[in-house]
This record gives sequence, C-alpha cells and structure tokens, in this order.
Amino acid sequence: PRQIVNQNKIFYRYCCPNLKGQIACGCRITVTRMAVREKLDSLRTRFTGCSIVAFADLSTGLVFAASTREKTDQERLDALCHEARDVLCGPVAKTMAETGFPSRQEPMHAVSFGAGRLSLFVRALSQPQEALCFVCDPNTSVTEMIGPGADLLTQLGREA
Repeated sequence: PRQIVNQNKIFYRYCCPNLKGQIACGCRITVTRMAVREKLDSLRTRFTGCSIVAFADLSTGLVFAASTREKTDQERLDALCHEARDVLCGPVAKTMAETGFPSRQEPMHAVSFGAGRLSLFVRALSQPQEALCFVCDPNTSVTEMIGPGADLLTQLGREA
C-alpha cells in the first residue's frame, strides 16, 4: 500500500483498477491516527511493565502508530518492526517452520529477549501482514498480553 497523509487521517492506496489516479474507491482504508494511538495507549497501560506497543505492517516494515512510555526515536521503532518481521515471517520464522516446531507454519506470536527487556510480537489472524510489537520488562507476563493484543488487531482490521 501507498501511504497518503492528509491532516489527521491516513489513507492507504492499494493497486486497484477502480482507483484510476484517485485517492478514494471501494477498497480505500481510512484510519484516524489518534484513535489508533489511543487504543495502543490503553493496551500499553494495562500492563505495568510495558514500555512500547507499536502497530506495524510486516510486509513494508513500517510502523503505522506507536504508544511509548518514554520518548522513542523512529529508528528504534523501525528496528522493532524489522525484528518482528524476522521472527514472524522472515528468516527466523522460516527456519522454525522448516524444523516443524511447533508446526510447519509461520508463528502467530513470538517472544525475544534482550538486555533487560523482552519483546512480544503478535500477528493478526485476519491480516497476517499486520502485527503488534510490545517491549516490556523481563518479568512481564507475556501470556496475559497475547489475547488482548490479538483482539486489538482484529478490532483495527474491522475498522479499516
């Protein structure tokens, strides 16, 4: 998709024969940036150890929106998105799928550990190219975050 920013709305233009150079057609997706950010804020604050929740497109490596406890630069968000792509649908995911652990499919969620943090990546069931990326304290309960993360992705997909 091609991103077009117009005030507080983001329009995604897909290759569609109905477009013919227009922004609008039957397959236009309109998302209010503030509404998405508010939902990400709400999810992040539910989990005290969570410092970042980012809504990302794995196919393009772009972060659509993010909620952060502290100021976070775009490079950090981009790196988080690339890590999500590696573990959910990139080289790490493909290696896991080839070994058959736990199945021969790419994972719907994954966890990685770093220095003093853990990252959780949750992929959308209906739109597998979309994911939420969480950065949390190492003692955060990941299992409690997967369900609400998947629910938010489903909700964002329905609103698009």
